[in-house]
Amino acid sequence: MKADKMIISGSFEGNADCNTVEILAGGRYIGKVLAKQLVIEQSGYFEGESKTKKDSTPQTSVVTNAKQAKIVK
Repeated sequence: MKADKMIISGSFEGNADCNTVEILAGGRYIGKVLAKQLVIEQSGYFEGESKTKKDSTPQTSVVTNAKQAKIVK
């Protein structure tokens, strides 16, 4: 899905290419994200891979849940 801003309050499974992805409390996202900003509210759930949009080479974040993140360069 391509959009300027994606807000998830329910469940979404798939890939997103957005400037901002926001997962609200109770929201659930499973998939890959390419975004300038990824926001996960408390009780929001993210499982997958995220890459940050930048002018240079993107960083990859491997996230197993909203409480853990490992940056891989």
